[in-house]
Amino acid sequence: MRFALDLAEPDGRQSPAPSPSNSTPKAELQWFPLQNHPLFSSATATAASTPAGKMPPNLMAWDGATRLYFWDLNKKCLHRISIRLGEPDPTSILAAFPSKIVMIPLLDWIVLSQKPEILSAAEAPRVASRHATEFEVNKISINRNGSALLLAGLEGLCVMYLYGRSSTEENTIICRTVSVGSEIFFNRNNFIRTLQISWHPYSDTHLGILSSDSVFRIFDLSVDIGQPEQEYYLQPVEPGNSSNAAAICPVDFSFGGSFVG
Repeated sequence: MRFALDLAEPDGRQSPAPSPSNSTPKAELQWFPLQNHPLFSSATATAASTPAGKMPPNLMAWDGATRLYFWDLNKKCLHRISIRLGEPDPTSILAAFPSKIVMIPLLDWIVLSQKPEILSAAEAPRVASRHATEFEVNKISINRNGSALLLAGLEGLCVMYLYGRSSTEENTIICRTVSVGSEIFFNRNNFIRTLQISWHPYSDTHLGILSSDSVFRIFDLSVDIGQPEQEYYLQPVEPGNSSNAAAICPVDFSFGGSFVG
């Protein structure tokens, strides 16, 4: 299965302009210092406490330009916040309110949640407005060119392509979303967990995943989202069997610095 990540507009960075009926007029935008943005007043209380046995949340990602992405644990949705750097002074960061809510298309959500019974037109708006992912997200990470965002949790892993289309709902955009390696990591027939996930620093399409079966896998999302391009077995155990791991128990990885080719 092949998915292309080259979804940018001809200028290389800008997403499709929303229609006037869907966009928020500039006069209605309010700019706050980032730390005082209204979005964080309700969301940070939930993110502050991490229950035992769960990964600490990493819920914010910056595209390196003018957009900040934030996963809201309360509403279980992704926010896109426009920011201004260096105003009014070089160390300031101003953030626009209201933010854009990034939603998953209904058909993508049906595939991700494995609920094909939700197909009626009457059910579609309700489902699309209530559901982002079926698993609890505790990490988001953006790729090198800002075209794709990783949403990861203990029970799920998906990639959202950020250059989406406007929705009929105010301040909402729809972005195509796919599951990565679902037959390997989140199959009911095995107990393989993802331990660490990271974009390759020199690729817009390669994703590295270390899992509890002591295998490091590299996926090229432009070629196949289901099967890895490369696999590295870090100890001599049968692939897919995490119960026999004893001598070596890898827990983390890094792609390294600028010397990595």
